[in-house]
Amino acid sequence: MLFLKRPHWGSTLWLDARKIGANLSLVGEHAFDLGFLAPGKHRLSIRVDNRMLMNYRPDDHSVSDSLGMSWNGIVGKVELRATGAVWIDDAQAYPNVQDKSVLLKVKLGNASGQAGTGVLNVNGVAHKVSWSSKGGSADVTVAFPKNSQTWDEFHPVLQKIRLRLSGAGAADAREVSFGLAQIATRGKEFLLNGRTVYFRGTHHGGDFPLTGYPPTNVAYWRKIFQINKDWGINHIRFHSFCPSEAAFQAADELGIYLQPEPGMWNEVSPGTPMEAMLYEETERMIKAYGNHPSF
Repeated sequence: MLFLKRPHWGSTLWLDARKIGANLSLVGEHAFDLGFLAPGKHRLSIRVDNRMLMNYRPDDHSVSDSLGMSWNGIVGKVELRATGAVWIDDAQAYPNVQDKSVLLKVKLGNASGQAGTGVLNVNGVAHKVSWSSKGGSADVTVAFPKNSQTWDEFHPVLQKIRLRLSGAGAADAREVSFGLAQIATRGKEFLLNGRTVYFRGTHHGGDFPLTGYPPTNVAYWRKIFQINKDWGINHIRFHSFCPSEAAFQAADELGIYLQPEPGMWNEVSPGTPMEAMLYEETERMIKAYGNHPSF
């Protein structure tokens, strides 16, 4: 798999002379499945197109040049990852702060074309899993010690779940970082872990005067968020754009509540390509950043 972090806007990939596919997203990484490659040298050719590829409002903060959000190229990682023919495609953690447990929803990818069975090791506990020729899924409940701390702005305590998949053709591992945090409402109030929370927020319009593109290193975002926190701000709205993964990591560490947005500042009418793109981008954001308690 080839992963591109923060391309702007559309990307197209060729492997040697064969077109692999195209991706169009302003919120998450662009992923391309290269399949099974023969040993030896190969050429990857990537085209990044930063034109207005959809009818986004031109002063939309995810595409406008008024605040530096119309860069070209790829500003984050360009990364190859190899797995077995059956792999962990996604893992989302849903905490229950009352009993300090987590419902882990795992999706398995399968490029082997064969059904099979294996073992998913979750924090040292083995769980039998199976998959069809197209993939599979598994729901696992993970218990944490009753004295485990919840996550909020005052105590931004992070938890981890380590996953390892094995079996016929299956070989993959990943670590899920998350916080024991549950958001809810009561009347006109927001509740975090059952406690009323007031969002003292500010606005970030996607302005990066020192770089001209969104920084993808945690240190940058940690500095910005710490300044906000020092002044009593606990919440940041990213107006019509979504920051990089590094921003969520820094906010998790410091205890900042983030409000990313899918990148549109348009009238969205039912049945239009813009509405379809809105839902696609929202789902990408949830998959990419949903485990971050700051989100």
